[in-house]
Amino acid sequence: MPKPDEEVSKLKRLRSNKKCFTCKSGVSSYVATPHNVFVCDTCGGILRESGFKAKGIAMTSWTLADVKNIKEGGNKNAKKYLLKGFDTEKLPDSNDSTAIRAFIRDVFLDKKYQRKKKTKKTRRSPAASRSDVSEPAPEAKAKA
Repeated sequence: MPKPDEEVSKLKRLRSNKKCFTCKSGVSSYVATPHNVFVCDTCGGILRESGFKAKGIAMTSWTLADVKNIKEGGNKNAKKYLLKGFDTEKLPDSNDSTAIRAFIRDVFLDKKYQRKKKTKKTRRSPAASRSDVSEPAPEAKAKA
């Protein structure tokens, strides 16, 4: 079985993870957690400024748990969830740190483009829909 560090390097080489998740940079060298996306040096620094962790791919001793999380994340899956409806052709330029900061705020902090999770509607019993289920029925009140 490959070592975790080798696994992360392999994941970085996947087409969807080669480029930075948050800008038009062609090189990803960090993994930003907790979203487990691959980002460039500039975006990794800006994410750290915003309170996120950005781990250097070549500088981190990765664990099997990290590898599992990155496999579940990655840029492809994150785009489906975090950038729903966003045109990725409009990613900020890698030299525009102001635009990158705004984009990171929109995506990771304000969750501006995040896909909404569907909630199941639960059926309530007739008794549960009354405001006070311990109150006696109207017929019982009239006899009292």
